[in-house]
Parts: sequence; C-alpha cells; structure tokens
Amino acid sequence: MGVEDSTARRHRAGRVAAVGAAVLVLGVGGWSAASAAPPLPLPLPSLPLPAPGQTYVTPDDLHGFDAEITGEGTQDFTDELGAPPAGGMDALKIATPGGGDKVQFFTSELAGPLENFESSSYYAKRDVASTANDAQFPSFQITVDKNGGAFETGDFSTLSFEPVYQSGANSNQTAGTWNKYDTGIGLFCSSRPIGGYEANQTRCDNQGFRTLSEIVEENEGITVLSAGINQGSGNAGLTSAVDLVQVGATTYNFERTAPVTPPTPGEPPNCEPPKDEHPDEWGQDEHPKGDHPKGEHGKGEGGKGEHGKGGGEHPKGEHPGDEHPQDEHPTDECGTS
Repeated sequence: MGVEDSTARRHRAGRVAAVGAAVLVLGVGGWSAASAAPPLPLPLPSLPLPAPGQTYVTPDDLHGFDAEITGEGTQDFTDELGAPPAGGMDALKIATPGGGDKVQFFTSELAGPLENFESSSYYAKRDVASTANDAQFPSFQITVDKNGGAFETGDFSTLSFEPVYQSGANSNQTAGTWNKYDTGIGLFCSSRPIGGYEANQTRCDNQGFRTLSEIVEENEGITVLSAGINQGSGNAGLTSAVDLVQVGATTYNFERTAPVTPPTPGEPPNCEPPKDEHPDEWGQDEHPKGDHPKGEHGKGEGGKGEHGKGGGEHPKGEHPGDEHPQDEHPTDECGTS
C-alpha cells in the first residue's frame, strides 16, 4: 500500500509539472487571462434623447396636424435644412414653387380659449436658395370663432402673424438661419372685421394689426378652432422649414421618428408575473396546485418522482448529459427558460 501511494504521488507530481510547463509556454505565446476574456463592448452611438416638455410630431403620429396643399406645394419631415436649438435633427420643410401654390399644416389639438396663445412662438428658416421676395417667410395662423358657443355665419375669422409686419426681434428675416418668432406678443391681422378691427382692416390692410391680448379683450368668448403654419399663395419660389411650434406648455417638435428614452442602467427587470395571467409564462408549473396527486411529479409514486433523484421511471444515466444540453433553453434576464 505504501509503495502504491508513493507511485501515485510521483505520477500526480509529473502531471502537475507538465501542466505548469504548458501554461508557461502558452504565456510566452501571448495567452493570458486578459486575452481570454471577452472583448469590451463598443461604445453605443450618440442618439438624440427626448427633450422634456416636447411633443413629437412624426408622419406616424401627427397629433391632429393635417396638411392642406394647393397646386404644386409640398411639405416633408426632413433634416435638409437642419433644426433649431433643442429642435432635434429634423424640421418640417415647405416648398411653394409657383404663385398659386399653398401649404397649410394645422392642428385642432390646440382648440380652446384664444388667451392660451398669449404664450406662443415658432421657429422658421428660409432656404438661401429661395428665389421668392426676401421678405417672405412662413406665417403662423389661428382660426377662431369670434364669440364661442354656437358657430354661426360671420363668427369665423383667421388671425395671421407674418414676420414682415413685425418689429424688433420678431421682424428678423435672415435667410439661412433659424429665426424665433414670439407670436404671443406679436401683431396679428384678421381676415374678417371682428371686434377691434375696422371694416377696411382685413388681410393686414390699413394698419389692421392687433396683439392677441387686444383681440381677446375686444371679443368676449373668442375661441380657437385650429392653428398652425401657413405658406400661402403669392410665395412663389419660397422654400422654408419650421419647427418647435409652442403654445402654452405644449411644444411641437417635427421629426421623422420620435426619440426613445433608453432604460436606466442597472435597473432590475420586472420579474413579477402579471396578475390573473397564466403562470407557466413565468417559469411556473402550468397546472395549478391540486391537478396532480402526489407522485406524478412529486414525492409519491415511484420513489421521489418520475424525474427525481430516487427510484423513478428514469434512473440516473438513462438520459445522457448531451441529450438536453444546458444551452437548449437559455435563461432570460429574469432567470427563467
């Protein structure tokens, strides 16, 4: 017995020495624990994140916006003219190549009291390649019922903000740059002689300009029907873009697709099964308690169960280890297969 123990020890020592030599040789060749480790993931590309307080208007989710196009006018969500600060990547591009072409992009989602618009603004950019008169830019329009309540003949009017009729910062008409227009304090024309306007003060004629607060004061109950962007007839050769249309707490950002909020790093997955749903989707027995008497899958008949450790129908070895490899049913992030 002593001789056998000594011999076994010598054999084991030889094997250890051989393994150590192999490790040293592999080390010289460049193998190490670090090189065997999986490569570090590449950094994710920088993606735009949702901006707080913005409502994303996309071709798939228009938030009540509808395009009304006359002639050869066009409108498109694109990044061709860029976007204003905090405006993401895209904007709404509008083109009116002919004198009779027109594009309106309005939403009824802003319907309500006109005083809501006393805090409002939008950004507009004129393409430097435009051949239209230098003073022409997209306008902001509000359709109203002048006294609210029942809509009757003569109640309708369109209020228009046009940069060419403004003063101060609101009169900025620089091509190739994003200009912000504060419509809440700007001057509006009325297409009809509602309260505060003279009969001959329509379509911005004869100094027919009023602020929204003045219009509200002169027209009790005046109510917004819809609002949005207009690039009307008479703007032949104008190509522009608009973005970040703001009314009160709502800011519309025109994008081809809305950015997605990424999951919080390290946030644990929700592994709680929804109430009243079938439990087998969460790795539990698909049969509720009581369907199987003890022994069928438990500790009754056949020793410790049909697939247990005891004397069931399938003793150890009947299913070799490679019949059900471990990766056949990988576990998900909640630890279920």
